Amino acid sequence: DFGAIDPSVRCNAAVTTHCFTRVHGVVTAADAYEVVVSYDDGLRDAELGPVGYTYPDVGTRVLLERRDGHFLAAYDPKREHRYRTGRWPAMVTPGVIFGFIGDLYFLGLVVWAAACELLLLLRRRAVLVPDSR
Repeated sequence: DFGAIDPSVRCNAAVTTHCFTRVHGVVTAADAYEVVVSYDDGLRDAELGPVGYTYPDVGTRVLLERRDGHFLAAYDPKREHRYRTGRWPAMVTPGVIFGFIGDLYFLGLVVWAAACELLLLLRRRAVLVPDSR
């Protein structure tokens, strides 16, 4: 889990974790299933995997964005578009959704228990208080 991603935090001698590094490269292959970027030095390639419904054109110069050893995105500075991989955290995760549902379930149980207690209290009061007619 990466938590909040802040691309402005760059790695340096003092900051080595939870920081970004950027490497210049050129897209050598791209389709709906994988984007491959060749580093500018031509010695290495990076396979990003799927980046969503849109992907960069072959030949596009991008910045490979990496955090804690994992490629998170390819950023196209001309289009100002970030092609995010599946490692880029989503705003809403299943944990948040299930946590919210769990909280609602618990709240429902508390309300149900309070309603039952109130009914028992009213029933006891009706039995204990004699009719004064």
